[in-house]
Amino acid sequence: MAALQAPEVSGRLRGMAAHLKDDLVVTRSVSTITRSIQTISTLLELQGKRRPLRPGEVAAMLDCVGIAGIDASISREVAHTCAAIGGQRGSVDLFIAEGGLELLNNLCRSRSVGVQAECAAAIVAFAQVREAHVALAKQGSLRALVAMARSRSDELQRQVAAAFGTLAACAAPKTWIVQCGAVPHLLQFVRSADPEVQYHAARALLYCR
Repeated sequence: MAALQAPEVSGRLRGMAAHLKDDLVVTRSVSTITRSIQTISTLLELQGKRRPLRPGEVAAMLDCVGIAGIDASISREVAHTCAAIGGQRGSVDLFIAEGGLELLNNLCRSRSVGVQAECAAAIVAFAQVREAHVALAKQGSLRALVAMARSRSDELQRQVAAAFGTLAACAAPKTWIVQCGAVPHLLQFVRSADPEVQYHAARALLYCR
């Protein structure tokens, strides 16, 4: 990544675009590459929690996912970054206001278990912030969790169970958890062979009594 950020790389890209300015394919490709480098740099900074989220960065992530597709490896990095943002309370409001939960919900539909697991981990992070609970419910993130609960992946089941367990423990309204269709999956998780899945599911059901 450091090599891509070097001034000579951006200089060469600009030079190529200027030299072939009449070739729309080249100029668009150069623009896409430049934006992607900037976005990856942003993801790494946010993952390292070296600074809070800034206006416009959610839009850059949306653009990146739109270009690469929700199954791409970069989309897993975006979902991982969302989890890091959820751990910074000062960034949560901006993330939600700029469409971050819609981004997460879209990534939850990925065919990649890795992307989905990162999304579930991100929802776990946001579930710990009570101010985010209303948005999680109203913007469809709880239903996105329920959709992922059908997975046979142990890793994904652990993350989904943890998300509902965290929501319940952090006083999210019981009706939201029931109405989104989580309870049948939580009951199934209690019978799981994975002790961690069992624990989180049982915790969620306990708070839903």
